[in-house]
Amino acid sequence: MRKVILKKKIVKAVAALPKRERILFDKLVEDLKEKGPVLPNWPNYKKLTDTNTYHCHLSYHWVAC
Repeated sequence: MRKVILKKKIVKAVAALPKRERILFDKLVEDLKEKGPVLPNWPNYKKLTDTNTYHCHLSYHWVAC
């Protein structure tokens, strides 16, 4: 199991998300803890250019990086 660190700013922003996106974010964090930073089974989960940064579209308007 891996450690996922969420800064206070992120925790506050997640609390302001709509319920559906909060649930998806929580599932994403759990998968990151269990499987690591590469999640090919998640739709809309892609690597950002040449960095080690990934992003996931939780919905049309919400993105987690």
